[in-house]
Amino acid sequence: MIPHGRPTLTEDDLAALAGTSLKTWRRNEAATFRAHVPLIRPGDRPRLYDREQALAHLNGHPLPPLPDLGEQPEDLLTD
Repeated sequence: MIPHGRPTLTEDDLAALAGTSLKTWRRNEAATFRAHVPLIRPGDRPRLYDREQALAHLNGHPLPPLPDLGEQPEDLLTD
């Protein structure tokens, strides 16, 4: 479930931000990125990352804590 109001990025989005193809991003960047930025829900496909955490990592900043929003009626099953 994706908490309402919590923007996400997929690996496709991350590759686009890096200006590379998804295949190139996965070969060169994915292992390091995945080691530092947790998935919103492990095991889900596509892999979804919290936008703020992903951008912080890409910019070399510490990861901000995830908001504790609790479950809301507006939470989505998909983005």
